[in-house]
Amino acid sequence: MLSKQALDEYREIYRREHGEVPSDEILVEEAVKLLTVFDMVYRPVKKAWLENYQNNTNENGLAIQTEQEMETGQESQS
Repeated sequence: MLSKQALDEYREIYRREHGEVPSDEILVEEAVKLLTVFDMVYRPVKKAWLENYQNNTNENGLAIQTEQEMETGQESQS
């Protein structure tokens, strides 16, 4: 179940995005579905994964190849 504050916040976001706001019953149903999907797909990023990503990508988020990878024509495994 959603708290009153969460429902109010969702209602305001919905109003800004869509103009009209459906009933509280529909809002709760949609919010719960959204949270359920988010819970299914979201996994926190492990610190080690983040450090590996930061060490192996440039400022644009592109993979950095080591000299050995460039010499052998291998792609980075990051």
